[in-house]
Amino acid sequence: MLYHLFEWFKEQKITFPGSGILGFISFRVLLAMLLSLVITLVFGKRLINVIKKRLGDETVRDLGS
Repeated sequence: MLYHLFEWFKEQKITFPGSGILGFISFRVLLAMLLSLVITLVFGKRLINVIKKRLGDETVRDLGS
């Protein structure tokens, strides 16, 4: 989303220092990885608790040992 915003700024002849870095795919991949890490850290525990509540007291069988 930021990439498209800065491309629009470039078309309008508005420049920001450092906006050219969004042209690199490796930088965008790094931002996506960091965003997914933050989302996981914030919502991960709550999601696990919701899933545990939905499953209830489901047991796992021991197969053979």
